[in-house]
Amino acid sequence: MSNFLWVVAFTGHRNKMTNNASLLELHQAIPNTKWIHGNAKDGFDAQVKNFIKYYDIPFEEFDPEYEKYPDRPKYAPLARNFHMVDICNLLVACYDGRRFGGTYQTIEYAKKIGRPVRPVRAYGAHKGKLKII
Repeated sequence: MSNFLWVVAFTGHRNKMTNNASLLELHQAIPNTKWIHGNAKDGFDAQVKNFIKYYDIPFEEFDPEYEKYPDRPKYAPLARNFHMVDICNLLVACYDGRRFGGTYQTIEYAKKIGRPVRPVRAYGAHKGKLKII
């Protein structure tokens, strides 16, 4: 196994982020962790990726495996998220409350298998400014 006490997975909307203070609090509260994320180019995944680089946090990135689902390519990101939930100790979710979509389904899957979920407040762009969702 690994030398890490915890593996923390991240999920969130592509058009939302949280404040960095939430990530910093998590980083300080749970030492000796590896952070895993879905490697999206924008939104919460991009924020987590930048935070990881800045604070030199051990990490692993998981890309969707589209080749595994040629008849259902939209399922590949969700399957990736479910895999991250399977291997983590904690799921951190930048979630705005909508009851549909990949972030919602990932949270529901984590609850179903008994994985703890820590929500962080989602902020979204609105006319070039951040707003609390």
